[in-house]
Amino acid sequence: MAILFLLDEAQWRTLLLKDIPLLDVRAPIEFRKGSFPFSVNLPLLDNEQREKVGKCYKERGQQAAIVLGYQLATPAIKQTRINSWLQFIQQNPHGALYCARGGLRSTITQQWLAESGIDYPRIVGGYKTLRSCLLTYLEREDNYPSFIVLSGLSCVGKTLFLRQFSAHLDLEGIAKHRGSAFGTLNVEQPSQASFENALAVNLMQLKEKYRCPILVEDESHLIGRCALPKTLQRVMWQSSYIELTASIEERIDNAFQDYIENSPYPMELVVQHLMSALTRIKSRLGGMRYSLFSKMVKEGVAKLQRVNDGSLLRCVIKLMLTEYYDPMYYYHQQKYKRKPLFQGSAGEVRDWLMTHLQKEPRALNSSGKELHIV
Repeated sequence: MAILFLLDEAQWRTLLLKDIPLLDVRAPIEFRKGSFPFSVNLPLLDNEQREKVGKCYKERGQQAAIVLGYQLATPAIKQTRINSWLQFIQQNPHGALYCARGGLRSTITQQWLAESGIDYPRIVGGYKTLRSCLLTYLEREDNYPSFIVLSGLSCVGKTLFLRQFSAHLDLEGIAKHRGSAFGTLNVEQPSQASFENALAVNLMQLKEKYRCPILVEDESHLIGRCALPKTLQRVMWQSSYIELTASIEERIDNAFQDYIENSPYPMELVVQHLMSALTRIKSRLGGMRYSLFSKMVKEGVAKLQRVNDGSLLRCVIKLMLTEYYDPMYYYHQQKYKRKPLFQGSAGEVRDWLMTHLQKEPRALNSSGKELHIV
């Protein structure tokens, strides 16, 4: 008889902390709405089958729905499902399976596997229980590690700097977005539920692994379409912060390399992305600036392609930084009257982090913990 995971706190924390692979047998549409970072979707019912069974359940009850489900699972379909599960289990013998509530679908999956000679554990309560555990985790401030918030003007290189440290929380990486109107990575962002799930797991793992403050980049409440939990926003706001600085020339270089020179996408997509981003902030730019910047982008890309000259694009980047992003940053700094513990270039901030915590640990954390650097 297969073992059932009973999700007390110790058990679900073990599942999440160890990134144990999970077999998700919900329909693809459910998986898309919310999933875990270490789960694989191998459904018992596809979207159409799930819809038919669900409609039957509402109109004729559970037994009729079960009968219909078995009718839809022809011998060929059943064997295809089992084969995909067996392949997953062969690669992940210590995993577990679940459906939406840990009920009928995961029970049937477990039974079919047992018929093939495989006992594989399922999670009692399924996705909804595990999801509820993660949401509860995100709501409590004492579940969060100590943070040092890394702030700075747009394109000073905060994300690259952040990733030099092993003890860091990469919110933009989890959200698959760089955070600004120009921050889309031409990949689909996770759903809000999937973002929250991955964030909770990441926080849990960081707190378990490190006995030191965690470096995190300063972010607004939205990263693309992903919203930061209110508790995380509050904890970050209460944390000490440091400010990374760079010359305008360095920032222009960073933006040019990130969004144009090192873009993995064809230039046509780069242009579409830049124009789309300008359109999103058109109302803030105003009609005249929007028209000017749009014209400069188109002409700048054409010049870059024609004679490999990026000077016009660099010019529009400078205007965007100095006339749009910088004023917003200074406005918020002045509005909230926040003062950094330290500010400087990447090298200066790195040196400060490596030495200051050891010399004056109480300035950042009463426990005197040190920051881990790769």
